[in-house]
Amino acid sequence: MTRQELVLVLLLVGLMLLFTGCRTYGEPIAVAAEDFINKLADGRAAEAAEYFNDDMKEQLSPVQLEAAWEVLEEAGGRLVEQRYREVVDFDFHRVILITGIFEKADVEFRITFDEGEKIAGLYIKNPEPVERVATAGYQFSRR
Repeated sequence: MTRQELVLVLLLVGLMLLFTGCRTYGEPIAVAAEDFINKLADGRAAEAAEYFNDDMKEQLSPVQLEAAWEVLEEAGGRLVEQRYREVVDFDFHRVILITGIFEKADVEFRITFDEGEKIAGLYIKNPEPVERVATAGYQFSRR
């Protein structure tokens, strides 16, 4: 094996190791964030709080979490769907941005995960009222 071939092989092995260690940012944590919101919507605040790290568990109890969700539902109605927006990385944290589509309002969730992939911060923006207009699907004309 020539020196150039050896360098090429080592370079390829190095690149393979580099990219094998990487993961697709946000995917597993985004699923956890969506599951967290689903549990709140299903009235399972205690289960949702299991995603919290120790600091969050001290700051926000499942009872307080449930009360906050009830306020959201009073203002916006029932959660209809979630729309994953993006992942923002900073320092050793990852913030998942999700828009919650409620019956009468949209709500922005910012869920911050720590290195251990536990929720270290939760910000819920005030609901923004939205008029939902029912639209009929495409209709064929009759001639």
